[in-house]
Amino acid sequence: MQAFMGGSMLSAGGHIAALCLPLHGAYVLGVAATIVLALALGHADLRPMTYLSSLLTVCFVLAVLAVLVFDRGERIAALPQSMALPTAAEGAFRAVAYAALNLAVSIGLVCRCGGSSCRVSCRCSVLFGFGLAGLLFVSNFLYLKHPELHGSTFPLVALLARFGKAGYLISLLMMYLAILTTLSAGLYALRTGLEAHLTRSASLLLTVLLPLAVSCAGFENMVDSWYAPVGLLCLGSVFVPLFAPGRKIS
Repeated sequence: MQAFMGGSMLSAGGHIAALCLPLHGAYVLGVAATIVLALALGHADLRPMTYLSSLLTVCFVLAVLAVLVFDRGERIAALPQSMALPTAAEGAFRAVAYAALNLAVSIGLVCRCGGSSCRVSCRCSVLFGFGLAGLLFVSNFLYLKHPELHGSTFPLVALLARFGKAGYLISLLMMYLAILTTLSAGLYALRTGLEAHLTRSASLLLTVLLPLAVSCAGFENMVDSWYAPVGLLCLGSVFVPLFAPGRKIS
């Protein structure tokens, strides 16, 4: 699961680099730079990643609110959609699958919260929950106003590009930082899990090679075809420990 998420984030990082850098091989350069930066960010202290993730959540909310405030109802330029709008049932199914995927991936970091006091953990959880809920509500409202963005690889880039070159570059930076923090968290969880069974050098090697191999499938292909089934597997894996032999459920 960590390798799958890491591979999708690596591919997304390569796409961001290709959109930003007018260089031949910008995608490969972006993938290489992204995995190096992610390993460095999550190598030891996770506090910088926590601060950056919190700041990004606020920035995403403000960015979407800015688009809503200055929205004139004009249709946003987007590529022709390759798939039809989903039904309510399909949308709910994908939402549960995507949520399960993110839940399973985040478990490797959430367990670290046990080292904090109960008050700190509760306060951080509440603040993060409110911030994420706010982002989801305003984003959903924006999608209802602009259904042409459905299926867009990076809808935020299309939205902020209407503010000119500055908006375009800011959106790319925000997306890249979000990709970087997600990848860093996934690689950290993958490496620590492997180190329980392998040597440190072997764990580091697999932490790099597994996501790189998965990234060859391509970001859009993974999101469209693999996120939902992998998410359902993640949903099942979350409850597997409850039925482990010898475990008592109180």
